[in-house]
Amino acid sequence: MRLNERNKQNVYYALYSGTQTGVDADGLLTGENPPSYSPATKARMVVGVNSGSSILEQYGIYDPFTAKLVTDDVNCPVTTSSILWLFMGDLSTFSDVETYSEGDVVIKDGVISKLTEGEWVAVPHTHVVTRVAKSFGYISYLVKEVEVTELSGEANE
Repeated sequence: MRLNERNKQNVYYALYSGTQTGVDADGLLTGENPPSYSPATKARMVVGVNSGSSILEQYGIYDPFTAKLVTDDVNCPVTTSSILWLFMGDLSTFSDVETYSEGDVVIKDGVISKLTEGEWVAVPHTHVVTRVAKSFGYISYLVKEVEVTELSGEANE
């Protein structure tokens, strides 16, 4: 199955890479071990809206989801532990030479960041993967929108 390039959108993802040791501003251990993720990477996928009954047939158990992503890249590394940014458009990589204005979003040092009040602030992820279904020519993902309360990765569904 080949997907039309004109139907694909940019989807940014970061892969789970373990946990990091929590340290406060004074360099003392906090006892928390927040998750760490790989640098944000762009993929081209078809993004569909919630469709309903197809989940029962294709994925087994009903699990509410926000969108369905489909890619014809059968080697796509996205898994259920990955985080996603959808509907961000085409982000460019940060360059010190370029001039940015308030609200611009770029990929800076592997992190999706937004210029806010003269500082670059990390943009929290917008979606998580709930199901993965692989086939011979494509992979489909069910994703759920989340609201991230802190950049450590905690999400409210």
